[in-house]
Amino acid sequence: MARRADPDYDYPITREWLLEVKAVLAKERGAQARLAKEIGCAPSTLNELLKEGKTSHLVPYISKALGISTTAMIVSSDTHEIVTFLEKMGPDARERMRELKQLDKSQLELVLGMIAQMSKTKQD
Repeated sequence: MARRADPDYDYPITREWLLEVKAVLAKERGAQARLAKEIGCAPSTLNELLKEGKTSHLVPYISKALGISTTAMIVSSDTHEIVTFLEKMGPDARERMRELKQLDKSQLELVLGMIAQMSKTKQD
C-alpha cells in the first residue's frame, strides 16, 4: 500500500509516462478505480494526479501495478533528488555549480575532496 513519502522525493510526472498510463487505463472499464484501490490511494487522488499532477510519490507504485517499465519515468530518483537540491539552492550557488561543469576531472576531484573535508569538519 502506498504511503505518503517526503515530497522532496516525489517522482516527476513526465508527459511520456502519463500518456503510457492513460493508454493502459483506457483499455479496460473501471481500471482507474481498481488501480487506486491496488496502490492504496483514493480514486480522487489518482484522478487529480492524472489530470494535474507534476510530481507524486505514487509514480513507481502506478508503474509497477500497470506493468509499465520504470524507464517510462525518464528521471531516476537520484537525478530527481539532485534536481530538487539544485532548485532549493539560491541563484549564486547554482551559478557555482555551472562553473564546476567546466572543470577537468582532476580539478573536480580536488573540489569534491574539499567539500567532503568541509562536511566532515562541520560534523565534528
